[in-house]
This record gives sequence, C-alpha cells and structure tokens, in this order.
Amino acid sequence: MPESPSSPKSPALEIQIPLERLNSRARQLTLLAPEELRRQTFSALRDLELDFLWELTESYLFLHSRTISPHTLRAYKTALKQFLEGANFDLFKAPRDAGVVYVRALEDAGLKPKTLQVKLAALGGFYKALKWARLELENPFENVKARPDRESAAHKRKPYLEDELGAMLQVAEPLEGILLLLCGHGGLRISEALALTGADIDLEAGEIRVRLGKGGRERFVPISSKLEKALRAGIFSKVDRIFPWNYQQIRYRMEKLQARAGIDKKFRLFHALRHYAGTTLMRKTRNLVLVKEHLGHSNINTTSIYAKLVDDELKSAVRDM
Repeated sequence: MPESPSSPKSPALEIQIPLERLNSRARQLTLLAPEELRRQTFSALRDLELDFLWELTESYLFLHSRTISPHTLRAYKTALKQFLEGANFDLFKAPRDAGVVYVRALEDAGLKPKTLQVKLAALGGFYKALKWARLELENPFENVKARPDRESAAHKRKPYLEDELGAMLQVAEPLEGILLLLCGHGGLRISEALALTGADIDLEAGEIRVRLGKGGRERFVPISSKLEKALRAGIFSKVDRIFPWNYQQIRYRMEKLQARAGIDKKFRLFHALRHYAGTTLMRKTRNLVLVKEHLGHSNINTTSIYAKLVDDELKSAVRDM
C-alpha cells in the first residue's frame, strides 16, 4: 500500500495532540485526489491498518464536527481499535444484524450503556469517514442502540462529599488544588479544565471563560472565593495551558491524591467533582435554572438529576430526626 499521509512513527498518529494540529492533517487528506483517497482507504480497511483508518476518522470528525475533545478522541480511537481487532465478519459486506450482534455481545460482557453509546458514536463516525472517502459500505451500526440503563441516573452520580474535597485540598499540590476547585466549585468537565489557558481567567471580573464546552458552547463560570485565592497564588502564563498534563497523567495524580487524603474508596472520576458542584448549588439555591447555567447543560432535564439527589438527602435527614 502507498504510504499514508502520515507514517506510523509520525507524532500525528498520537492521540495526545493539540486539536489545532488536526487542521493540517485533515488538509493532507482533502488534498488527495478522490480516487486516490478511496484507494488508500480501501487498502487500509482490507489490511486493517489502524493508523490510517484512525487518521481518516479523526480528520473527518475534525472537519465535520462542531467540536470534539481530546478525551472523546481517545475513547473513539480505543473503540475503533477494539472493533477492528474483534469484528468477526467481512467489513466490506457485513451480514444482516452484524452491528446489533456486536453490541449485544458487549452488553453481555458487562459494558455499561453509557460506554456502549460512546462506542456506537465512534463507529458511526468511522463509517461516515469511509463514506467521506467514497468507500460506500453499509453501516451495520445504523439505527443500533444500546439497551436502556436500568440503574437510576441519580444513584450513579455519587458526588464527592464536602469533607472529602477538603481532605484532598489539604494534601494537594498548588496546580492539583486549582484543578480540584475548577471541577468541584466551577463545575467544569475535566476536558474543559485541561483546555484552559491563563487568558481564560479574569480575576477582576471574577469569572472563567470556558471556550471548549460540550457541543462547542462557550460559557462564563463564576469564580468561588477559594478558587480565586488558589488562582492568585498560582503561576501560569497567559498564553499556555494552565495544566501540563494529559488525561491519563492527571487521573494518575488524582488517584494518588485521593489515597494521600485517606479516602479509602475507588477513584470516582472527575465527574464526581462536577456532581459535587451541582448538588452543592442545588442545595444552596433550589434553583435548577441556575445550576443548569453553571454546569453548562443544554437541557434542564439533565440538571434535574441534581434535584433528585438533594431530595434523597432530604428523605434521609427526615428519617434520622
């Protein structure tokens, strides 16, 4: 097969790259003659060349998605790799129900509906990228859906408690403390926090500009007094990103931080800090609209989960009277 737009050893194939670098890589593919791109894509699919197929998919997503985070790209690449390595049918002529059989097998293996939704989104993007390269194949995952999640969304969203956040802040390094407060007080998603630069912080106005929000939505988040104090003590440039870590690195640091804080529980991921922000604000304001705006939800039905969490706390408090 002719050399793909990036060789296997090229840094372009690494998932940990700034999104702005995708533009030149996508341009390389768009500059190929349509038949040449189709030919290279056909050969890559025939030979299961993951590097090229992922680069094609990533470039398509960059060109045709409003926004996509590095964390999502990592998950999509993993999903595509697992699919290409595990699919036991002819990719050029998928049998009927091949997609739904694949998904049901993953469900039987214990994968959660939310994880399956990410995989389905990744594979949907992959087949759209093949079509973009003029390789017209039937998408076996079209209209395939994961089974409904039987577990209550409210019960899955267990936030960190106030004393747990306080214990982690006590033993955190300065930048770790800023990240904890950005997620725990500011309610930022981890991808939003890791994308922040010094220029996004306006201490005089008391707000943070979130440029890479979910769905490409920009929002301005108020700064708590504790977060303001931590930011004023921090040292970071106006142009560079505040945090020098990728997702895997910061997850490792947070797992160690939780252990140092004496929290003898499984690491609950960064969304547990965001849920702390949501439940705390709901408890203080009882105003779903305010919580929705702070967290950057597009639909207030998502925010209503926090009302359910607070109602559960109320029931527990009444029982203990």
